[in-house]
Amino acid sequence: MRSRAEITKKHTVAYAKADKKTKGLIPDQACAATGWSRANARRRLTVAGA
Repeated sequence: MRSRAEITKKHTVAYAKADKKTKGLIPDQACAATGWSRANARRRLTVAGA
């Protein structure tokens, strides 16, 4: 498994550019890869993109 930082970095770019429908799917992918809760994944993707 890749580190969580690498996974977050990969998904952050896609999350920032995504439309609303896709933004609902990206945290699910991050959850599956890292074991985070959905709320935590969304929070981390948002903060990492700022």
